[in-house]
Amino acid sequence: LNDLCLRLYNNHKIAIDLIIAAKPATKHYYQNMALKVVKALDEEWDYKCTNSYCAIFKKSWVDKLSTTTGFSIVHYEFNHLANNNLRILIHIESQNDQETYDRLREEIKKTDLGNIKNIKIGEPRSLYSKLVKRNIDPEDIDNVIEIGAKDMVMLINKTSNYFDTAVDAASKLE
Repeated sequence: LNDLCLRLYNNHKIAIDLIIAAKPATKHYYQNMALKVVKALDEEWDYKCTNSYCAIFKKSWVDKLSTTTGFSIVHYEFNHLANNNLRILIHIESQNDQETYDRLREEIKKTDLGNIKNIKIGEPRSLYSKLVKRNIDPEDIDNVIEIGAKDMVMLINKTSNYFDTAVDAASKLE
């Protein structure tokens, strides 16, 4: 597959470069959604966006779990805009700290988070995943941002207290 991609790129470099240059960056859209979410919550929340995803998290989670990446091991995430879809997730990542990741996973299992519909405690990375919109029409992006932000706020309001409990417990075990 890599060889085929390289041959295609070498044969059509100018066209592919023009396509990539014309595709709008998604970071701006992720930032708009994140700002709406953080504004609907409070100053305790922060976010980190790239062109691939946007992570939303409580600042205290970063401090308590001593991460060096600038965002929390547990976070809410928007992604897939580059593929003209919008997905929201609850993500847990080891971030090169397997011990903290394992402690947090164990503390999450002790909460009632698993009783919430569509939460999958046993999944290794994504405890929750919802496709908000498929095949986004560029003319409809503002509406998709509103829907995505609203869905994310509802998810955070429904679940963040369980993560507060788990993060507090996991940080005391360090």
